[in-house]
Amino acid sequence: MHFWCLNDYISEALNAGEKERRPYLATECDDEKKAEKFRRQIIGEISKKVAQIQNAGLGEFKLRDLNDEINKLLREKGHWEDRVSCLYS
Repeated sequence: MHFWCLNDYISEALNAGEKERRPYLATECDDEKKAEKFRRQIIGEISKKVAQIQNAGLGEFKLRDLNDEINKLLREKGHWEDRVSCLYS
């Protein structure tokens, strides 16, 4: 296999596994299905962090950090819910 063929194969393989990044602002998304997908993605992240926070062995600083991250995600989820309702109406 030639070098340029291998390079094309590797770049295609890397791009195939790439997830679509969530826009920074919910208002940047104009597709209902994508907005709903991003909202569900945030809900999954929240549930993972809630499971981590229930670990009794966490230190106080890690616990506070997780709590801050969960609060941020909940705020972001609200923005995406507002965006989904705007797009569906």
